[in-house]
Amino acid sequence: MFGHIKVKDLVIEALNRRIYIKNEEVLLTAKEFDILLYLAQHANIAVPKDELYVAVWKQKAVEGIGGTLATYVKKLRQKIEVDPDNPQYIETVWGVGYRFIM
Repeated sequence: MFGHIKVKDLVIEALNRRIYIKNEEVLLTAKEFDILLYLAQHANIAVPKDELYVAVWKQKAVEGIGGTLATYVKKLRQKIEVDPDNPQYIETVWGVGYRFIM
């Protein structure tokens, strides 16, 4: 996908590497943006942790990457979700990884 992705109040401008919630820009780290974009480009699909790690970090997944991803996803949810404990955009798929909900 190019251009932008819009879901509810979230707009992801892929080419500009910017995101907006209710028309307000939200600043993300490079990794947070890459995680969000990858999940959004694979919307409604349970993306395995290993696949997400390889796509974002551009290196082979190693033991313990689940904790690293969980930390980034938690920070990302705190920035984009109204209620990070009940996410409307990024869902945890237990035992697999994450799903972006469209």
